[in-house]
Amino acid sequence: MYPPPTAPARPRSDALPIVLIVVVVILVVGAIVGVLVLSSLLSGIFAAPVPHPVALLSSTEDLDGNVTVTVETITQLHGPENFRFQIQRDAAFGPITALPAAGQSTTVQSGSVRLSIRWIDDGDGLVSAGDAFHVRGDGVPLPLSNAFVFYLRWSDGTILGATTWST
Repeated sequence: MYPPPTAPARPRSDALPIVLIVVVVILVVGAIVGVLVLSSLLSGIFAAPVPHPVALLSSTEDLDGNVTVTVETITQLHGPENFRFQIQRDAAFGPITALPAAGQSTTVQSGSVRLSIRWIDDGDGLVSAGDAFHVRGDGVPLPLSNAFVFYLRWSDGTILGATTWST
């Protein structure tokens, strides 16, 4: 005779601890990656802003009817690639324009008037106190009976300093 049938032996489940370990490792690695991604995304938000320089400008009329704008003081020294300028004549604004190379001129249009602007560096290669900007008519003196504003701007367009004069 045969012994009574018995239930088959249950196979040992050694896979459960391995599955649990794999799941925990995946969760830990995912959490670390998530924290790293989130911190890199938020780092720009919480970074201290870099302050722009502030400049004090003055203007003096030259004998030929043109103007020299002088940098009296500036709070930080930077290369010319960080600066822009803009001329306003009465209600007309010229374009925001990169500084020309030291000693070179660039021409801009403000309303119906073409102006030539030259950056005169004091020799340090930076925009600093003692530097000047010669503002001239394009081959002629500045037009009479006009109000002008010279804006020194940062590369993002922020106004760092301004000076006014009339002809």
